Amino acid sequence: MSWSPEDRILCYCCGTRCPAPVDWADLDWDVFLKKARNEGVAPLAFGRLPRLEDCSDTGAAVRRKLQNDYYLSAARNTVIFAEIEKVLPSLHRREIGVIVLKGAALAEGAYGNVSLRPMSDVDLLVRGRDIKRVDAEMKTMGYAPVDRPADTVDFNSTYLTTLDYKKPGNALVSFHIHWHL
Repeated sequence: MSWSPEDRILCYCCGTRCPAPVDWADLDWDVFLKKARNEGVAPLAFGRLPRLEDCSDTGAAVRRKLQNDYYLSAARNTVIFAEIEKVLPSLHRREIGVIVLKGAALAEGAYGNVSLRPMSDVDLLVRGRDIKRVDAEMKTMGYAPVDRPADTVDFNSTYLTTLDYKKPGNALVSFHIHWHL
């Protein structure tokens, strides 16, 4: 496989070893920016690029766009984590066991900075037997099921094993409640 300079820098930004050294003169920063955004690692790229020895060739416009992506991710994740800090204690008070999955679980521990891991939703795993209680608690907190009501869940099926909850008027935060991996 032939790795482009942009792919090699993305590998570096994601904390993996570059398959080969990068010749900065060959790097197309616009292509790099597009790839970073398509792969969802633009904030991570912004966070890692300043550590490179030779990033002086980085176009100022591309750096500003990466920085903007980083700050947008930071703002969005701040709102998301504020909601997580409300939802989890509420579910725990009702003695509902919850495991945080995917992005929200990885943001601080694996990335070390919640701004580096863009998220579009929060994934929570609960026991199937708790779905109706989770549904009631989410509704109490102002969330509503988006795709279907909890009482239509078929626990015998391994298809559609999530319920999606959003607050009306708040398109930024959604919770995907899983009961099956």
